[in-house]
Amino acid sequence: MTVASSHFNAEERADAALVVRLLGTLTQTFSAEPGSDAEVRLLRACAAVTGDLQVVDSFSVACLGSLILYLIERKEVDEAVALSRREIAIRRDLDNSGQLAQALRRQSRALESAEQLEEALEALAEAFSAAQDANEPDLAVTLLLDRARILGTRFGRFDEALRVLQDAHELGGRAGGLDIRERVREQIELALSWMLQSAWAAEEAGETDTATQLYLLVDETARTLGMPAFAAQAQYNHARMLGATMGQPDRALPLAQRALALAHEYALDDQVQHATQLIRAIRRDLENR
Repeated sequence: MTVASSHFNAEERADAALVVRLLGTLTQTFSAEPGSDAEVRLLRACAAVTGDLQVVDSFSVACLGSLILYLIERKEVDEAVALSRREIAIRRDLDNSGQLAQALRRQSRALESAEQLEEALEALAEAFSAAQDANEPDLAVTLLLDRARILGTRFGRFDEALRVLQDAHELGGRAGGLDIRERVREQIELALSWMLQSAWAAEEAGETDTATQLYLLVDETARTLGMPAFAAQAQYNHARMLGATMGQPDRALPLAQRALALAHEYALDDQVQHATQLIRAIRRDLENR
């Protein structure tokens, strides 16, 4: 039976806070087996005391946040979403923008696991605003990366995802440390690789318009962000598709020449070889017409 918090006086609530801390200490003894049944039961106990008695401090709410993450891992997403709403309400009262941003990020993960993708994006947008209020640029960049991943992999909205990644690249370059800048670059490389694979799949399915849009998008983004290998690859793939798949060698030739020039400029030896071979094949095709 749940007892209303109003039934407890200040001393009893202080005792309850000690109970939460004891439960949290016990939880830490299971840290060698994170996510174990014992650890999750203790985290649930912390959350129960926090909710029933309104024991609100950074320690008790941290237990609640840990429980949400474990529930997400265990695919108990409905409970994770519900608890994330409780955590966010508490975080708002505690008036710590950085911690609120982290809580909103957890909520976004729970919502994404529950396939509530638009709601997940909304949570990330609010989290980004809170991270900026807290002057935590590394966290803000992380939130942008989360947003770009959902836009690209869950919605297929690659153009939006790349714009968000460009924002992350700019913010990381201005205010982020070396680690965050490297992580942004890794995520951009993953996104560009994913888009090249998607373009190839579209080409194989005969969806040449979609493939063309993706190749052009990768080319433009890679050149903007200083990633010539991806730009040259996109130009090469596009030229190959125009010549071999679409039978338009006259359009393919200048694009293949651009890919070759870019590969030469940045000493991309493999791509120099591939582009050279492609140009020879296109010229043979033109001569045989």
